[in-house]
Amino acid sequence: MKSKIMKGNTLNIDESIKLLDYESEARKGKLKWVMNIKIFLFILNIIIFFIFKQLDIVPANPAGPYLEILLAVYALTILVILKELNNFSKHKVNKNYISIFSIFIVTVDFICYFIFIYLTGGITSPFLIMLILIVIINSFILDSYYIFIFAFTSIIFLITIMIGESRGIISHYRSFSEIFIHFDISHNYSFLSATFLLYSSLIITISYISYYINKNIQEQTDRIQEAYKKTFYISITDRLTGLYDQIYFRELLQKEINNSSESREVFSIIFLDVDHFKNYNDLNGHLMGSRTLQEVANVMRSNFRHDDILCKFGGDEFVIIAKKLDKKSALSAAERLRKAIIEYNFKNAEYQPEGRITISLGISTFPYDGKTVKELLTKADTAMYMAKAMGRNRTVEWKTQKA
Repeated sequence: MKSKIMKGNTLNIDESIKLLDYESEARKGKLKWVMNIKIFLFILNIIIFFIFKQLDIVPANPAGPYLEILLAVYALTILVILKELNNFSKHKVNKNYISIFSIFIVTVDFICYFIFIYLTGGITSPFLIMLILIVIINSFILDSYYIFIFAFTSIIFLITIMIGESRGIISHYRSFSEIFIHFDISHNYSFLSATFLLYSSLIITISYISYYINKNIQEQTDRIQEAYKKTFYISITDRLTGLYDQIYFRELLQKEINNSSESREVFSIIFLDVDHFKNYNDLNGHLMGSRTLQEVANVMRSNFRHDDILCKFGGDEFVIIAKKLDKKSALSAAERLRKAIIEYNFKNAEYQPEGRITISLGISTFPYDGKTVKELLTKADTAMYMAKAMGRNRTVEWKTQKA
């Protein structure tokens, strides 16, 4: 029975591809909301400095000009990062590039905050707590093992600042609290040691917790990704043969039409039907018939390229998108498949009317025979039925009448 051209909702390929790449999409989402938090913290710091400056809460800090330059550089960096994130949402981005970009963001973040903390008092800086917040925030966009790398880098930074300032190797910029109480704490080794131990232990503890949480989130993400891939595969393929089903095939065909229209390339549709298949089912049973359809699909895979798109269209009907093949090349490919089917050793094929399993094929070519899904499939299907009417076991190409 001739297959009717199905109408209705079809899968959206672009959305499906995004869902298949669930891990990359999840990383993009995390990058966006992490950047939102960082922007909030940055604006908060700007507001604090503005209030301090306007109300003269503390005397002028010698590091003030450097802080202003640092904040300006950090603001520009945020703008560059946001622009790149905006490009992420418009284009498909490699997962490895997202990871590298995440490391870049975190590296810039830590460098800026290291300098910021150094300029606002080092170990005595009231903004030291920001370092812990940065470890927590950035843990959501880093691979698990990178969390510890940045955590231990932070501790090394604190050690360097503490030893360097206490020994006079590097300059000490007095913190707001030191300026306010008129007392230099940088030479109070006991206080610095206690502060260092407190913040180091907090950083290590937070890093471990973040590592554990991030590791579990990643494992769950991997499971979701794998489950979706399996579900998606089942939803777009014929369960018997493993070829694409008709609904998803139509979506792929429309995409091929769009791509070929832009690149001005040709492709062909090859429609085929197993001859006297009802007779084969009646003689051998439906289980044997199903096995034969699986074998037909395997022969198709062996005779077409990896890039060609194979589909089980109906009960015993199949259709192929032969990419970049004109009518002459598609005819050669179809004939090669037809001969391969004849030569294949199907069980009980000798009881068929022709003494073997055969197929009839029809061909239409884009853009000469049609520029829509319906036109191309209808003409290839009609050509196939012409092949059956002419005695089966042959290939017929659609002849478009020239004006």
